[in-house]
Amino acid sequence: TSVDSDGIEPSYTNRCGVSSDFCVTAVGGNASSAAGGVYGAKTGTNDGSTNNYIRYQGTSMAAPGVAGIAALIRSQYPNLSASQVKQVILDSGLPLTTKVVVGGDASNVMAFSELSKSGKIANTYNALIMASKLK
Repeated sequence: TSVDSDGIEPSYTNRCGVSSDFCVTAVGGNASSAAGGVYGAKTGTNDGSTNNYIRYQGTSMAAPGVAGIAALIRSQYPNLSASQVKQVILDSGLPLTTKVVVGGDASNVMAFSELSKSGKIANTYNALIMASKLK
């Protein structure tokens, strides 16, 4: 699932739902915010200009971030199983104990742990430290 940098769940985010046992959250941005989003490469703009990046929002940007953490762990610790990598990512996140605005609706506020089973936001540094102890 995705939250913006202020911990607000965008209205279009994909909630954990049936995948709540292995759901993890990452910053994915918010289209309703002028500064929302995560930078990604524009396609078809390899023209040498400085405008080759654009902000994208939501789970489409959060998911590649988490996949990147998994790939980094596997590259450094190739003997870890997929199950171990998943558990490292879930356990090593930073806890978000504040309440969050759900779907951009200020009247709909709930504990972050109700949106994500782990109650944490993925953290690469912590994941690598934890993985190093399993090798």
